[in-house]
Amino acid sequence: MHSCKGLMHNGEPLWTSVSSDFSRHYTFEQITSAICSFVRGTIGMNANLLDPKTSVKVIGSSGQISLGKEYAGRQVLIEEREPGVWLVRTALVIPENEAWLHAPQAQHDLQEALAWAQANPPRESDPDVLFKELGNAQEKRRSRKGGSQ
Repeated sequence: MHSCKGLMHNGEPLWTSVSSDFSRHYTFEQITSAICSFVRGTIGMNANLLDPKTSVKVIGSSGQISLGKEYAGRQVLIEEREPGVWLVRTALVIPENEAWLHAPQAQHDLQEALAWAQANPPRESDPDVLFKELGNAQEKRRSRKGGSQ
């Protein structure tokens, strides 16, 4: 039995949606296999939704389970669907104090800054000259403040 025979489309088994002209040239198994390949390709990395991997894990005395070394250090979301049933998904969690970086205006400003940095590569400079220029700018500000009083 083919593992994708239970796929449905508009309430009907998916294979019944295939035109009769097409089915005259191919067997049911060939059509079902092609549909399964297409669906697996369409859902990409989530192909395991059709063929989920099941493994037995033991929850240790501290309440922990190991998901495998490939997930070491990753953050996950755990949804308890019902007592004893959990959905575990890898996630990227954004700290609240960094959430502003993902706002549209911040993204726009960041892109502008990156474009400016790319258009204006670093160049050699003399720190003494820079400090002197900064000192002159501060003197000018002070004299404007003092002169307006």
